[in-house]
Amino acid sequence: ASKYFRGSGIPMISPLSKKDKVVKDNPYTIKIVPSYENHLEAISKYVNENYLNENIIIAMQDDNDEKYALKIERDIMSQALMSDSSASLSISKVKGDYGVQPKLVKGKKNIVILANNKESFTSKLAVHLVSKSTSHDIFVFGTEDLKKYRNIEVAYWDSLNIHVTGAQNIKYGFPLVDKFISNYFNQFYNEPSKYAFTGFDFTFMLLKQVVDPKKYTHSAVVGNYFMGGYRDYQFKYNGDQNGISNKAVNIFRFHDYKFIKVND
Repeated sequence: ASKYFRGSGIPMISPLSKKDKVVKDNPYTIKIVPSYENHLEAISKYVNENYLNENIIIAMQDDNDEKYALKIERDIMSQALMSDSSASLSISKVKGDYGVQPKLVKGKKNIVILANNKESFTSKLAVHLVSKSTSHDIFVFGTEDLKKYRNIEVAYWDSLNIHVTGAQNIKYGFPLVDKFISNYFNQFYNEPSKYAFTGFDFTFMLLKQVVDPKKYTHSAVVGNYFMGGYRDYQFKYNGDQNGISNKAVNIFRFHDYKFIKVND
């Protein structure tokens, strides 16, 4: 669809894909769902702002994760140089579920960032790390996929100070959301799905930008932060020849059996 509409000048919204290729070579495309790389960038930014002087470990399963590990390392280092050029960084990249343990240190927070979102790898790593959690201060960071895993004991989550990214979360209690749910239920006798929420979010958000000028432009949304009912939106440019994409990703910490948002 992106290729078909490339020369038309017609804005095209991609509401479901996480892949950045949907905005490539079509400056009129609008990607709603943040990519996996955007989730890693959010982790790097949060770690940089809160744990820069701690013991940072990037955990890979194998060589296939090298590009993600390098991205995390580069992002942390570049952000550190921008904020504090005198910062003393301690960043290790390790492979395999046993690789993290030798890099753990006492007297510092051990920030373990997963460069792999596979359940089997994370489950094995969690088992190894929880045995060290009584003697070491461990903070594990991963993407929102961790919330779907069923092979990790819930008791481990608190012990390992699990932090996960999040780009989708129905905001129950917000007036806009509650009104939408009520109207939807009155019409369809059912609660709206995530697809209904997504449709409502970006239609409401984008239509507001074109009511007065009667014409949509990327500049109407890029640079602003929007809070929708299902996800937040912070669109950024990806170059002159590419479209724009939503890069708003939040960080949640699991505490007392609840996920609590910890980043601004």
